[in-house]
Amino acid sequence: MTHAPLVPTLSALLMFLFGESRPVAEAIHPLLTLLLVFSTMSVVRRFYGPLTSLAATAMTASFPVLLNLA
Repeated sequence: MTHAPLVPTLSALLMFLFGESRPVAEAIHPLLTLLLVFSTMSVVRRFYGPLTSLAATAMTASFPVLLNLA
């Protein structure tokens, strides 16, 4: 599986800060997933309102690729 260039960089930063271990290296995926979900909610709420924001956030959070990574 390949990742965008930012994923290994942020993973290395976390390992530098918290020590080298597998859980620390893999912690970047749930963190980025949370960032994606909250940013989706914020942007959609600003443009389309709270109900559409809830639907878009639910669809984003349940996207199969995200469920495999988190």
